[in-house]
Amino acid sequence: MAEVSHSPCPNTLTAPAPFADETNCQCQAPHEKLTIAQARLGTPADRPVRVYADGIFDLFHSGHARALMQAKTLFPNSYLLVGVCSDDLTHKFKGFTVMNEAERYEALRHCRYVDEVIRDAPWTLTPEFLEKHKGCSFQRREQKASQHRTSLPELFVTMMFMPDVTSREVIQPRN
Repeated sequence: MAEVSHSPCPNTLTAPAPFADETNCQCQAPHEKLTIAQARLGTPADRPVRVYADGIFDLFHSGHARALMQAKTLFPNSYLLVGVCSDDLTHKFKGFTVMNEAERYEALRHCRYVDEVIRDAPWTLTPEFLEKHKGCSFQRREQKASQHRTSLPELFVTMMFMPDVTSREVIQPRN
């Protein structure tokens, strides 16, 4: 079997996370799918478990950061890809946002748990999307959770919901 070149994807705290379509990661190694049990056992340092999380991330706040911290620490060695839904999809399925998509994409790049940001993420995950980004999935948004559990059960990890801070609460006037 031929040797496969694998250069670890750079992760630095001195620069924002790259956008997925602009990353310099030239990994030629196959990204084999792992079971959740295998991922929890750990992987070699140069072969992190690719974890995908998505959301709208309007008015990026501590609740968002804690959810991403959960995703990043899900496995001992994780590379966190974060998908951000576009304005068009968000307005169609959830409603209007305070921040536009460019502002939301940029805010995510500066969260220390995020390794890569995927712009214009789909509202519904597909095996093709995950294959394109070589990612394992975790999903937190409840309106989509049951759909992913049944369509991609081997890739789905339920996260603890933390209702202490929401974007709605951030914009509510305080007395």
